Amino acid sequence: TQYDGRKAYIEELAASAWDVFYIDAHFGGSSLTREEVETLQWKPQGGRRQVIAYLSIGTTELYRWYADPVMVNPSPRSFRRGTVESGTFIPARERFKDDGIPNWMLWAAYRGQYASESTPIWWHPEWRDIIVRGGSPYKSPDYDHSQFADGRSSIDRIVDMGFDGVYLDNVSRATAFDANWAALQAYNDAHPRWYLEP
Repeated sequence: TQYDGRKAYIEELAASAWDVFYIDAHFGGSSLTREEVETLQWKPQGGRRQVIAYLSIGTTELYRWYADPVMVNPSPRSFRRGTVESGTFIPARERFKDDGIPNWMLWAAYRGQYASESTPIWWHPEWRDIIVRGGSPYKSPDYDHSQFADGRSSIDRIVDMGFDGVYLDNVSRATAFDANWAALQAYNDAHPRWYLEP
C-alpha cells in the first residue's frame, strides 16, 4: 500500500487489473518517474491501461513542489495567506507586513477544513505560471526538483512524467461565490488590481 513505501505502492498498483488509474503524480516529496508511470500503464496479463494524474488548480497545497518558504509559516506549518474578518477581506501582505510574500493566497480552503490548503487568486499570473505557463520562481526545499528543469509548470511536469491525461480538481473554486468572495469583490472594487502590485 501507499504507507509501505514508494516501491510497494507502485508494485501493488501495477499488479492490479484495473483499466484506468487516477493517481497523484507525486509521492513522498518527489514526482513519479517516467519509468514508474510506464510500469503502471501496462497490466500484468498484457494490455494497456490509462494513467491519469491528479492536479488541484483551485487550491494550493503545502506538500507540492511550489510551496516556497516565502509563502509558508513554519509553525504551525501553513500558507501565509489573506483572510476575511467580520466581512472584510485582508490581503496576505497586510496580515504579515511583508512585501516579499505572494499576495495571491486568499484564505484557508474549504473554510479551514484542510489546514494544508489555501484558495489562490486563480487568475493571477503567478498561479498560472505554477499550473500551466511555467517560469515560476517558487520551489519547496522539501521537494526533490532534480527530475525537471527549472521553470517547469505542473502541467509540464505531468507531461514529462508520461501520464495519459490529467484530472483538474477544485475547478469549482473558480465559480464559488460565498461571503468570502463577496468580501474579496468589495476589496477589489476599492483597490483595483491590488494583487498585481510587486
